[in-house]
Amino acid sequence: MGTVTARIPEETVEKLNELAKATNPSKSFIVASVLKNSLMHKHGRLYALKKALPRQM
Repeated sequence: MGTVTARIPEETVEKLNELAKATNPSKSFIVASVLKNSLMHKHGRLYALKKALPRQM
């Protein structure tokens, strides 16, 4: 597993802290889950776009 460091707006950090306290998973778990879901969604859109575009010769 890798490590990523990111600057996050304070408002987002506060929401992350609230969510972690209310639901009990670690902040790291929440961030990893959200990032994974976002990347899967964006990768799916990229795949569909590439599939729809004509092949370059």
